Amino acid sequence: MPADATQEEIRAAFDALGNIEHRFVDELFWTWGTPEDCGCPPQLHHKHDLAVAAHAAALEAETEQTEDHPAPLWDEAARSWAVTLSSEAFWGHLAHRVKSLGDPRLDESTVDVIRSALPGALVAPLVALTAESSEPHRLARYLPLFGGDKHTVADARSEAAEPTYLRLENLLKELRKLLDEGKARTAAERALAELPVPLDRLENLVPSKDFRRTASVTELAAVALNNIGVALADSAGAPHRLVKDVFALAKRYTTDPDTLATVERNQQGALGAGRVNAPVNAPVDVGQLWNTATGYIKRGRYSDATRVLNTIIEIALRSEDREQASRMIVQIRQLQDGGPPRRYVSAPRVFLALLHVAFGVTLLATLLTSPLLPVFLIGVPGLVGALGLATNASVGRGRLPALLVTDAVAGLVLWLVDSTGTPIPAWITVVTAVLLLVVGTVRVRTERTRA
Repeated sequence: MPADATQEEIRAAFDALGNIEHRFVDELFWTWGTPEDCGCPPQLHHKHDLAVAAHAAALEAETEQTEDHPAPLWDEAARSWAVTLSSEAFWGHLAHRVKSLGDPRLDESTVDVIRSALPGALVAPLVALTAESSEPHRLARYLPLFGGDKHTVADARSEAAEPTYLRLENLLKELRKLLDEGKARTAAERALAELPVPLDRLENLVPSKDFRRTASVTELAAVALNNIGVALADSAGAPHRLVKDVFALAKRYTTDPDTLATVERNQQGALGAGRVNAPVNAPVDVGQLWNTATGYIKRGRYSDATRVLNTIIEIALRSEDREQASRMIVQIRQLQDGGPPRRYVSAPRVFLALLHVAFGVTLLATLLTSPLLPVFLIGVPGLVGALGLATNASVGRGRLPALLVTDAVAGLVLWLVDSTGTPIPAWITVVTAVLLLVVGTVRVRTERTRA
């Protein structure tokens, strides 16, 4: 530590010393030297130290700290690590170090955790370089060399692409805002100048045929370009060449036949007849988009369905459409990950469901002479149904509030009658509770399923 270290640097150093897990991992990426009491064959430490040195040399070459060409250094680093990690003596050394350190925070499972995490850790510096590099495709080719499986490599590519995803998504929001403000020409000029670079970068790093997020954001960009072209051609004094270039870029990036047909139709209307059709925010309209997405889901084309649903989120005017599309995307991803969709959990919805059940139970408890058995027989199924309703992603936000309004009306009527001294037959109270707690939830869920 330097003599002029700041308090923050000193504190960070002590934190690092106190974190035994981090110290143990740091040993992996530092030279080991000659074996002492670990019982390792000398060549193991030598091979490990060669891997560390080659890895460091490759990183230094990439950051221009040396004049060496990085390509052979990356190949050498990958080969050296492959030799090291394939040796059981290497893992035996780690097990020995766990015992030597004698820290209760380290045990036999520590080595297993490192074994599974090490391929990702080895490429972490490469991922950071790829995210900032002007040549991401060159660096990305080194990612599979370090022993990770296809999922590890795909995750590394996605992580390296994350800044580009965010930049592109923010740009699309800014372009949409410009359109909303009536600044079609500014939107067109920015789209032509700023969209191709991140879109092409994503296609090189995370190709749309393999990465759903790339396919989705690229299609959204094509739809945005179509809308910009329509708005631009509709404005006074729009340059012919600018309109043509915007539509050409939209056709370049779309892979959806319906979107392509829409772009070509709008382009012909704008450049051929000198006018355009009304702006089209989707391949046909939102209703047609829903039909398209449903068809894709039925045929098991989940990636295509996700792309269409993302388009709905981007262009739909009704918040209900956008929310329903978001919920369906979550369910599709869960299906793709394997197994049935998990429940959609929302604290406010669960609270409303519990409030609904509490209301029904209170109704039974206050109006019946012997409420215990009815509360159990009706309240338990009612609780199950209400929670199922609250955690069903396909149920609209207004369903539970509507049930609570029904609760309030029914309860008010019964309690007003009871307050007058008029006896209320027990069967009326029981039937009312059944309708509210059991039938109400079943009916609502059935309606939503048909929709």
